[in-house]
Amino acid sequence: MVSDYLFRTDILVTSILHDTIEDTDLTFEVIQTEFSPLVANQVVDLSRIKEGGNKISSAEMVKSLWLQKKYDLLLVKLFDRLHNIQTISVKSPEKIHKILEETISTFLVLAVYLNISNAEKEIIQLCSKYIHPNLLDEDDPLPFGSD
Repeated sequence: MVSDYLFRTDILVTSILHDTIEDTDLTFEVIQTEFSPLVANQVVDLSRIKEGGNKISSAEMVKSLWLQKKYDLLLVKLFDRLHNIQTISVKSPEKIHKILEETISTFLVLAVYLNISNAEKEIIQLCSKYIHPNLLDEDDPLPFGSD
């Protein structure tokens, strides 16, 4: 999905590696050596674990990237969230609720700001499936009621 909007090798590689520092033994140094310093720095920017081991929320990361005008990385983060909500059913109900809240309050707004209507529509559709399962039922001719 990222390549539909931004076709740069560094961003494509970063989008593949974006969670590796958090979720694997891969290090900044290895990414820097094997790929490039630019890719390594972008992967670090997308890591929720910051210096000192503090973990920030995805919303905090989006805000930080926005203020730094790193719109290319915001695109990676947006499509990562889209993928996460496509596979959200394996999470606990509490985690689903938290992820959906953050997705609507942060990532839906981000999709609007980045003017990515396909992502915006998909976020609405996927979140609606959990918040109000019958709201956008294709078989219901009046999904918002008859009033």
